[in-house]
Amino acid sequence: MVIFPLHKGQFGFLSFEVEEGKKLFFHMTEVENNEVLQQGDEVEFVLVTNKRSGKHSACCVRKIR
Repeated sequence: MVIFPLHKGQFGFLSFEVEEGKKLFFHMTEVENNEVLQQGDEVEFVLVTNKRSGKHSACCVRKIR
């Protein structure tokens, strides 16, 4: 997946759409190996769903070389 407008503080969004028109959220603490991500980077991730809110996010985000 491709990183989409990134670093609004300590989080960013992936171009992966969970729901129509909504990008996938991730927190920078979920980026493996403290990798610095830039807009346009391709990444792999695990999709998780918060049981209480039902919202989706990405965890275990890893940059593909």
